[in-house]
Amino acid sequence: MGPTNNTAEEEQTLLSNEGGPQINKQSGNEEKLSIMQVLRHPEYKSAAIAVIMVMLAQQFSGINSIVMYGVSLLATLLESNSALLNLAVSAVNIIVTAGGAPLVDKLGRKTCLLNSLAGMGISSLLLAIGIIKSIPVLSAVAVLLFVASFGLGLGPVPFILASELVGSDAADATQSIALAANWIATFIVAQFFPLASAKLHGKVYFIFAALSAFFFAFISWYVPETKGKKNADEVWGRERRVD
Repeated sequence: MGPTNNTAEEEQTLLSNEGGPQINKQSGNEEKLSIMQVLRHPEYKSAAIAVIMVMLAQQFSGINSIVMYGVSLLATLLESNSALLNLAVSAVNIIVTAGGAPLVDKLGRKTCLLNSLAGMGISSLLLAIGIIKSIPVLSAVAVLLFVASFGLGLGPVPFILASELVGSDAADATQSIALAANWIATFIVAQFFPLASAKLHGKVYFIFAALSAFFFAFISWYVPETKGKKNADEVWGRERRVD
């Protein structure tokens, strides 16, 4: 009788152990929020809006007008040096992004974003003037300053924010929202910048300067700083949720 009881108890224990992790895994999967759940969530929808706007700022500040169309845009102004400038743009982007990475943790995400937008806005104004007035040196300096400003903030920070503004249950969905916003904005710039440039020539960069100013104001007002914050509740100034 004794061995039989022990065997039954061992079998019951094994069944319990097998079932336990499966139940926990399922409950863990259920806790992950979908994109629509994040957009409708009373707490996370604010983070989704912030992430979308930061991603739009990344593209609508005009970086891809330089990366994609820099050579053709400045070909008549810089002649044979436009291809060399494009190579310098790529080099500056890599160097500044790698070298400026520690600043994100040192200065803070929001500070880097705002400084980046300010630099890109000023660069857009200088580039517009350089193109309109046919000043090659000013145009070249403006392009390099433009790319450097992007690498210090708007390049690395947006995808960091996408995971820091929400809890772990919404991180995956928020990253997907960020990626979708990024690709949509990239598509819009890639499709319509050549048309706008053909119509407005250098004046198109006044539009990018205005957009940079708009996103600067929005981020200053709406997007919280995540540096040094332990979780999303602390970032948004909420009381910690108890599940």
